[in-house]
Amino acid sequence: MAMNILHQSPHVQMEVILSILLTQNSIADASRGWANGVRDAGNAVKDASAAAGSRAPTAQNPLGLSRSPQSVQLPSSRSKAGGKPPSRSTARDPLGLGSL
Repeated sequence: MAMNILHQSPHVQMEVILSILLTQNSIADASRGWANGVRDAGNAVKDASAAAGSRAPTAQNPLGLSRSPQSVQLPSSRSKAGGKPPSRSTARDPLGLGSL
């Protein structure tokens, strides 16, 4: 049931209004953080591939400056030589511990 804040005390009205504003700010902040991450990833791909064109400004790079392809660290799959061995997990043993 919707609450009619006009019939509430001024203190309750102010609490409701502040609650709404804080919720809107947290949604905006989350969206802004997500968008910065997407722009950073796009800039990293452009930099790693030495693509021409401008980079998007982000919180970490407000001027949108490009970096050298060698300085960009993109997520990569593990190489076959070395690294963690493949998982031995199964439906009965999801952690791959075997029978201890």
